[in-house]
Amino acid sequence: MAMSLFAMIAVSLTQALHMTAENAKQLRMEVQILRSLESHLTEFSKQLEFEDMDGSESLPMETFGKTEIYYTLFIEPLEDMTNMDDAPLERMWRIVVEAEWELENGQPMKEVAETFRYEPMYQNNR
Repeated sequence: MAMSLFAMIAVSLTQALHMTAENAKQLRMEVQILRSLESHLTEFSKQLEFEDMDGSESLPMETFGKTEIYYTLFIEPLEDMTNMDDAPLERMWRIVVEAEWELENGQPMKEVAETFRYEPMYQNNR
């Protein structure tokens, strides 16, 4: 009786440790993805010219273990934007970076980071 009780406890602990390790692995991957999204967003938001970048572009794929993570950059002009005084804000851009991957069970996942860029604010850097 004691041996069967000990075996049940051991199996339960082993399953709990396995689940904890899987959750830690998933968390590390999500942190890596968030850092990559932030890095891509920072890189592309500092571009001096956006005119020839309008649209979408695939970025280099990353791997985390057996998981492939695909990144896509979207840059689009925001038209008809005004400030608080209703003055037009020309050359305003929306920058979006998406990460897509699948979990081991085949469930698709997606994470998105975005920012806005008012190009005239960066004219002094030219």
